[in-house]
Amino acid sequence: MKYMIILFAFILSDVGANAQASKTYIDSLAKNVMTDLQKSWTLGIAGNNGAMDIRVYNKFKSLFDTAATITDDVDTYLQLNTVTKRTMYATDTTLKSFDEYAHDLALQVKSLKMDIGSIVSNTSNPNAIIYTITRKDTIQETRQFVIPDAEAFVEKMIESRHIEFEKREDYNSLKKNFEAQINNTKDAVYTFSAADTLQVIMRYNDADGCKIIAIKTLTPKAEVVCLNDNDLDGILNLDDSLPDIPGDFTANGKPDEDFDGIADISTDNRKIDKCKYTYGTEVNQGCPIPQFGTNKAINVFLGVQQNSAPINLPELNDLGYSDADGNNATDILQSKKGVLQNPGSKTGIYAGGDFAYFFGKRKRTGISAGFTYSGFTAEYLLTEPMVYTFKASDGIDDYRRQITINSLKEDITYNVFNFPVLFNYRMHVDKKGKTVLSFKAGPSVMLFNNTSNYNATIDFGGLYQVDSITKNSIKYYDYYDPGSTWNIPVTSAGINSQNTNPGAEAVFLNLYNSSNSYDFASNKNYSGKTNLKRVTVAFNAGIDVQRTISKKVAIQIGGHFVYAPLFERSEKYIPINKTSDAYNSIYNSSAQSGYSSYGISAGLIYNF
Repeated sequence: MKYMIILFAFILSDVGANAQASKTYIDSLAKNVMTDLQKSWTLGIAGNNGAMDIRVYNKFKSLFDTAATITDDVDTYLQLNTVTKRTMYATDTTLKSFDEYAHDLALQVKSLKMDIGSIVSNTSNPNAIIYTITRKDTIQETRQFVIPDAEAFVEKMIESRHIEFEKREDYNSLKKNFEAQINNTKDAVYTFSAADTLQVIMRYNDADGCKIIAIKTLTPKAEVVCLNDNDLDGILNLDDSLPDIPGDFTANGKPDEDFDGIADISTDNRKIDKCKYTYGTEVNQGCPIPQFGTNKAINVFLGVQQNSAPINLPELNDLGYSDADGNNATDILQSKKGVLQNPGSKTGIYAGGDFAYFFGKRKRTGISAGFTYSGFTAEYLLTEPMVYTFKASDGIDDYRRQITINSLKEDITYNVFNFPVLFNYRMHVDKKGKTVLSFKAGPSVMLFNNTSNYNATIDFGGLYQVDSITKNSIKYYDYYDPGSTWNIPVTSAGINSQNTNPGAEAVFLNLYNSSNSYDFASNKNYSGKTNLKRVTVAFNAGIDVQRTISKKVAIQIGGHFVYAPLFERSEKYIPINKTSDAYNSIYNSSAQSGYSSYGISAGLIYNF
């Protein structure tokens, strides 16, 4: 009996020893697997050549069960963060089969360095051998794998922004150009750094020994660090004009909210894109062609124009001669209006500038205030005499005083200052937005500051009537009969027709010497210069073609038209009365007339 107990104890002892030896053996196999895993995990991808070592790959493959699954914590992708609406780097933690994992690792990773930290065995039994391992990776991938689907990436990015498109083809153009920009730089190399904690799960069987059945991450990463993209915008630091401020592919790393290629800010934080949320063009400062990027403009121009400034002589009943009671004293029947030859169209210079402000989202319509100057000289020539006959008094008797302007020439130099306030409308006329058509129309205040160089020959005479009843006194009759024998014409023509010796001049001198109330003269010359001013309102219209030569500057060429009605003046016209008076220019005629001009100009426009 005692022998049997000892034998049983020995058998149990031997079984326990064999079991302990089996566990030790399995642990040894598992440790060998972990050692080989560390050596072959990079698949031989080292340096920057990206080539896989087939021997290392086969060694790596031999460590896994045929049905093993692996969390891919190496391949990194640029993704849209749906919360911040900015990009971020992340790995895809979906479990992959061994073949898929190895294929993706070999294909997509250009360089891979793994620094293994602690390795801890959590459990060890024939059914599950689990190791917890910490690892820090340095990974290099090209853009074609960081952004594997450029079309889907672009669509998501566009959807994340509230971009306004004037037309569907603008969206298509953006999408095409954005995708091309990514695909054309597919070889750009990203360098990532990631730390991870993994579980390596193995299973032992007598046929295969220890095989890895799964590698799982214990710290699923939402983001990883890109060592050569500080602001995580997808643009590598070397290509990023603002490497520490998140930007966009379309503007070389600068913020570009509408992806139109025109940055929202420059390096010195000045605004560049004038239509930040609307897809536009560079030539239009970030705005679409139908609308404009600026709402203010300064315009300066110089040109030539044709000027028409006719002067109309007043009607005989509109002259300013009046009697002692203030009534119109003109004897129309004994007067002649005269004929003035106007100069027609005269060429002159034209120059000016304006400031325009445009309203609304499209900035097409606006208002401008400006200044223009035009200058020219016009000659006015009297071709038929002006004869003005009116009731007057020589201090004793009433008589008909007669002013005859026999000849007259006035060279008037016009200086026209115009202050228009105009309605403006502008529109693009080409697809690239470089050519603009602009229309202007509106009122203005116009100032004439003229100088007349005049030369006139004038007769001053009188028509007296003898009292046909008493026959011994002078009497003024309302009707003057030129054929009456009771008339005494004290005029140059009347005197000289009777006797030229001594002639009218001598007669007038004798009359003046006897009484200076007799203020008559024959062919008296008046010449000199006089300043002439007048203010009126005008209507202005113009059309310009503008061509952009830089972001803010354009050249323009255009045509314009101006019309200013010169209304009948309330102050009646008196060219001259007494021989000692100064000659009053025909420009001051009270008759209604008008001024008009048209011309062309060229200049520069500064948009801001």
